[in-house]
Amino acid sequence: KEQERLDTLRMMKGAILLVEKSGKGEADDAACITAFRAEVKKRQQTIELLEQHGKTDEVEATRREIAVIESFLPQQLSREDLVA
Repeated sequence: KEQERLDTLRMMKGAILLVEKSGKGEADDAACITAFRAEVKKRQQTIELLEQHGKTDEVEATRREIAVIESFLPQQLSREDLVA
C-alpha cells in the first residue's frame, strides 16, 4: 500500500512539472488543484473501462489512487453547506 501511495505521489509531482513546463512558470495552488482534478477524472474514466472488462483488482487500486489524490484537494462543499 505504501508503494501505491508513493507511486501516486510521484505521478502528482509529474503533473505539477507538466504544468510548470507548459509555459506558465511556477505552478500556483490553483494550477495544481486543476491538474489533480484532471488526474482524478482520468482515473474515474479508467474505473468505468476496467469495470466493463471485469478487472476488479485494478478498479480497487485505481480507487486507492483517487483517494490519495483527493487527500490533497480542498474539501468540496456539500449541498447543505451551499444552502446554509
